[in-house]
Amino acid sequence: MGYGPEDKLSIVSLNSQRRGLQTMGGGDRPSYYQALFEKFEPGICFMPGDDKQAKLNAVVGYRQFLIPDTDGTALLYDAQKVEMKQQDTSVSSIAGGLRQFDLQEMVVPTVKVWTPAPAKTVVKEFNMVSWKFDYFQRFSEGNLTTAVESLIEFSQRLCHQTQRPILIGGEMNMIYDDLNAIVKKFNHNGKKLFLNGVEPAMSEFGYTQSMANTSLRDQRHKFMMNVIKCNPGRLNDTIKARPHYSTENVADCFIASKELKLDDASLLDIDSVIGRTVNVSVPRETPLPACGQKTPMQTYRPTYTSMDLPARPPRHHGG
Repeated sequence: MGYGPEDKLSIVSLNSQRRGLQTMGGGDRPSYYQALFEKFEPGICFMPGDDKQAKLNAVVGYRQFLIPDTDGTALLYDAQKVEMKQQDTSVSSIAGGLRQFDLQEMVVPTVKVWTPAPAKTVVKEFNMVSWKFDYFQRFSEGNLTTAVESLIEFSQRLCHQTQRPILIGGEMNMIYDDLNAIVKKFNHNGKKLFLNGVEPAMSEFGYTQSMANTSLRDQRHKFMMNVIKCNPGRLNDTIKARPHYSTENVADCFIASKELKLDDASLLDIDSVIGRTVNVSVPRETPLPACGQKTPMQTYRPTYTSMDLPARPPRHHGG
């Protein structure tokens, strides 16, 4: 579970399907989750924290990353391939001075990805940041940009402190263009500060500015990030150009260090999962779709991406 044929870690977010899941009876959800996970085998899954079915052991073979207050968060992982633990550094000191940032609302594990047993070798280590499902919905239009900027700055600080790349995921009511502009701004500023800090020492060894920039590319790509969104034309109805501010879920995407090399995101085709295993019960107040129209579960679908993993040692060593 969790690996593709070309050494990739699959990552799924059900935050983009939360509005569809709300139309499904609570008793149907565990069966749906189990069928979904069996079909797509995610190594890591971001799930809507307001869904009380999305708890520990809700899906066989997966574990939930637990924090003191788990209400509003649900982060599952394939226990055979992935390990999540609390950070081994003081995240509270990293968050110092950030405006519109509440660390108590965040989930910040450190992640290790293992090769299959019996070798059990760590092939990837990174940090993750997620948050309670309604966190960004609480901010006014004027404070939303500050809150997102603080999230990105916190994540960059965490990369510098731990020397590990970052994966960020969760519901964020900001359109892609605005979010991407913020990430690019912090990439530019972070790169400039980083190079200004190392250039004096490197110049003593004969490195020019361009040489320092090139030689330190791997270090820069730990804290420089990309916003990974769905390909054009394959977006959820809620993920589209809107006014700058909206209380609805606008951007369910992934933000990741360039070092992690995430693939373009896409929406999972879940028709076979729904039709085969789940009886979707629609509340009376929800209008039934006309013939040929999509149900909420078909409209709001899970978002998928995958992460490159380093080449593993061969399974057989001769003899």
